[in-house]
Amino acid sequence: MVKDTRCRAVSELRLAPIPSASRPCWYRPVLISPAPRSSCAKQLIQLELTRNWVRSVISRLRRKTGTFGALSAFLLLGSCVPWTVRPIDQTDSSSGQARSFDAVRYVDSIWNSKVLPTVAASAVDLREAIQTRRARCLLVKGEGRVLRVDTSSRSGLMLVDLAPYDGRADAAIQIGPVIRGTVLRDALPFIQFSQFVNQLEFARVGNALNDRVVQSVLVSLPKAGLEGSVVSFSGASSQPAANELPEIVPVTLVVKEKP
Repeated sequence: MVKDTRCRAVSELRLAPIPSASRPCWYRPVLISPAPRSSCAKQLIQLELTRNWVRSVISRLRRKTGTFGALSAFLLLGSCVPWTVRPIDQTDSSSGQARSFDAVRYVDSIWNSKVLPTVAASAVDLREAIQTRRARCLLVKGEGRVLRVDTSSRSGLMLVDLAPYDGRADAAIQIGPVIRGTVLRDALPFIQFSQFVNQLEFARVGNALNDRVVQSVLVSLPKAGLEGSVVSFSGASSQPAANELPEIVPVTLVVKEKP
């Protein structure tokens, strides 16, 4: 992850649609960028805006009027500012109106109506998914015996032996209080990046889903004395690297039998 906020500002730059057949080449577009936090960041944003916009306009003019027309346009553009900058956290790119996105409210609105029904209908058996190495992020379900509960860090894990039992861990269920990653967001087919204004909103949805798992699924889980219990679960998992256990973010987690 890039730590330099100036570079981050440029990397998150988004360019509005460039001139098209129905839009003249001198059209003044709206360009959406993060609000600059320093003068250096602002200069980097302006340079990137200039480079991207001028390149698109000159390329189009070159095809229509040749090199001379493109050169004339370049000289003309040097005397004006062909963009409008709006902070991505404050503006809706389609309407130009103030926008305030509440990821928690969004997740609350889809949890019971979409998330739970989708997982129930689409989850595949975890052991089958492990053996066939299906999609990178997918919805899974299964049943297993708890071998160990690891709460040595805030990203707690429950190691589970899937049936038929052989005494070896086949998977790890995240039990919080911190849920790592965005696998639940990425495994849900109705949540796509294109639905959101920018990457920040998309990331907030992933965090809000993880928080909802903690509040709705894990807050009442008795972590002490679970060893030997049989649990059933459903949720999201990603394909692990070689010699690693798949980690499940649970949407349902039920203790069926206790030792």
